[in-house]
Amino acid sequence: MGGYTRVDINTLTESRLDSAYYSQRFLKNESILENCGLKRIPIAKLSALCNCGATPKNVVYGSAGTGLIRTSDVRPNVFHADDVVRTEDISILALRSSVKATSGDLLYTMSGTIGYACVIPEGHEEYSFSNTIARVRLPEESENDTHYIAAFFNSFYGYEQSLRLTSGGIQGHVMPNPFKALKISLVHPYAQKYIGNKVRQAERLRAWAKRVEEEVNGFHLQLIPDQSKLDFSRKTRLVSQTRMTDRFDAHFYPGVVEDYLSAKGCVFKQLGNLTAKVFNGQTQDETQDPTAVDQITVTHLSKVYIKGQPRCVNKPGSNEKFTQKHDLLICNAAHNKSYIGRDVTYYHADRPVLPSTEVMVIRVDREQLPASFVRTYLLTRLGFVQIQSTI
Repeated sequence: MGGYTRVDINTLTESRLDSAYYSQRFLKNESILENCGLKRIPIAKLSALCNCGATPKNVVYGSAGTGLIRTSDVRPNVFHADDVVRTEDISILALRSSVKATSGDLLYTMSGTIGYACVIPEGHEEYSFSNTIARVRLPEESENDTHYIAAFFNSFYGYEQSLRLTSGGIQGHVMPNPFKALKISLVHPYAQKYIGNKVRQAERLRAWAKRVEEEVNGFHLQLIPDQSKLDFSRKTRLVSQTRMTDRFDAHFYPGVVEDYLSAKGCVFKQLGNLTAKVFNGQTQDETQDPTAVDQITVTHLSKVYIKGQPRCVNKPGSNEKFTQKHDLLICNAAHNKSYIGRDVTYYHADRPVLPSTEVMVIRVDREQLPASFVRTYLLTRLGFVQIQSTI
């Protein structure tokens, strides 16, 4: 009998009569925000523009055309510009200002993974955005800080607000009007700017890290034998006896790899001979215990560095599975096998974390060669084929 919530009639709203909306956690969150002493203003009243986008019917995506921002491109305080799909079915010049997003605009996810917010950093092009994205643009004379508002949406209390508005059966979503009514707890403009500057500093550091990563990759690629003339579609192969292992399935010996390895003047070594250790992580149960440790899963992996906030899990009995600086991390198990080896994440932090079981750790012997070189090779088309052949 403890699974119900008694709600005062004055708390009920005609638009939401479902029990989830009045769960104890959401009512407690609302009470904290309402009584914290900060001014709360609906996002629509703070904005010059506040609306959802539009997704064209039968849209064809390609490598050229106008960028169309979707839910997967928006993560807490991070805009994944490199992942934005493009289409020639949309002309940015023909779009109204109300359905164009540009630098300084706040983006908010309204379907699927709801409640994430970020700001498009400086120096970006104009984009179109889908009907699963809400765009907020503050007035030029506004004293409020867009990055602060995004940080509030991504905070625990702000995110709980968003989760409370979720509706729908199979895939959750937030409707436009409830989103516009979401209240922002406003601190003093000076404090807003201070918090916003921290987010902007993270954006600049992220851009700097990306440039460094591109420079390092460019340097290493000059040392990797050319792969542009390889026939990746070739099915037949003749495998050298010295290359045979205890695997006797053809999938393990891609023809294009045999061509590459037989190239004259190139010296190849097995990955195992270049590493100090290769192992899978260890999945632990989540906990709020003070002795909890941070755990990363495949959702935290990216093309470059770890993303998102780790899970808090029970500490394992041994420290052998924790990461070290310069480790390479890849997905080793997925429902869609194309995810395996697609991203090779470079772990650059000093603080160790515990990978989950579906994350493989490659610890390169840096006395022989840099870990970044191995990462660059594995990210080549041939490196991906080799990883896939081991499945």
